[in-house]
Amino acid sequence: MKKIFIVIIALLLSIGFTGCGANVPRPEVKEGKFNITVNYEHNGEKKTVSGLYVCEYDGVIWYNVNEDPFVSWKENFEGDIQDGGIIPICNTDDGGKIFISLLMYPEYFMGDPEGADRIPIIRVELWYPDEQIDDVERIAELGVRLINYEYDHPIENTFK
Repeated sequence: MKKIFIVIIALLLSIGFTGCGANVPRPEVKEGKFNITVNYEHNGEKKTVSGLYVCEYDGVIWYNVNEDPFVSWKENFEGDIQDGGIIPICNTDDGGKIFISLLMYPEYFMGDPEGADRIPIIRVELWYPDEQIDDVERIAELGVRLINYEYDHPIENTFK
């Protein structure tokens, strides 16, 4: 009787877990490279920085057991842009650091429906050890101004 009970429990558990796999559509295109160009002014001198934003499919993950799984992407930068999407500009006399930050979203560029509304944000920032400032006028007074930027359009991708 005990053996029958164990077999029934094992059978029920295996049937229950059969449907627990990640049923998340996978992208057809798994890697993309996107050009980025940023034009800015530093102390009256116009400068251009360019590079590539590289996105790569990284599988399906869960952050929490109670949440739905989703597609994960790896991202990095190539060229004049440091990883993390940072373009260092200068240090201020009072210990701050001015840089241009690129908040990019691989979901947006790779045509992932989960990130269609995540438009990239490119802005100039001033950082102190205990404070972050993105006041464009204040940073312009320190001689740094973002002129414009361009990046490639997202791809059209199919998820199956």
